Amino acid sequence: MNRFLILSGLLFTLTRSAIACDCEPVSPAEAIKRSDAILIGIVESETAISPSKKTIATPVKVVASFKGVSEKEVTIYQVNNECQTPLSKDGVYLIHAVKNGDKLQTDQCMHTASMKSNAVLEDLKALPPILSKQ
Repeated sequence: MNRFLILSGLLFTLTRSAIACDCEPVSPAEAIKRSDAILIGIVESETAISPSKKTIATPVKVVASFKGVSEKEVTIYQVNNECQTPLSKDGVYLIHAVKNGDKLQTDQCMHTASMKSNAVLEDLKALPPILSKQ
């Protein structure tokens, strides 16, 4: 009986985590509509994790802006959880973000991906013209 309860609890926890990481499939066009900012950026320095360990802040050098960004460098915020893949130092990313107050925030469901990934190809085809190139 004890084993059953332990296994049931573990299965419930794992299932709940997996479900929480699922994303509704969204077309590139819909991802563009939902984003306040879209850019290609290079992560030039390490990310910082907030003292509460709930938020990851990553400074990003803007290479090209497609929507909502005029700065040469921005900080991208992510929730620190098991679903997120932090932006890695020296990585080049297509970043879709929303404004949360004065901060740009992305998550695992927003079409943010490494430029090395095949996942960005459809997004790149759907993007509007470049607003600014740094």
